[in-house]
Amino acid sequence: MKSSMKKSQTIFIIVTIFMSGCTNKSSKDYSRILHIDNIVDLTQTLTPDFPFIPVKQLTYPFELIPMATLKENGVEANSWRIHEHLGTHIDAPNHFIENQKSLDQIELKGLIVPVVVIDIE
Repeated sequence: MKSSMKKSQTIFIIVTIFMSGCTNKSSKDYSRILHIDNIVDLTQTLTPDFPFIPVKQLTYPFELIPMATLKENGVEANSWRIHEHLGTHIDAPNHFIENQKSLDQIELKGLIVPVVVIDIE
């Protein structure tokens, strides 16, 4: 693969096993063979224009509501009006399958898996 390849020429396919928390089987420990040489931040800033699945009378756009300012309160603070399935997030197995793990019950190492980059140039 060419190291000078532009981002637009590369498709990153992240192979994740989000359902790894759905079984009682112990997952293979990749911590000794995984090398993190390049981290790509895929997060996006939440704005009212951020896409979401419109479900009538249930979902709504993200809203940032100023609560305090440096000038008036000595601190900058906001509250958010947001629903759970908006923005960059992880869906826990218990969102879809009864009696499965919630996100706080999944070990961090269970969320880190090998990544495959396929150059389709």
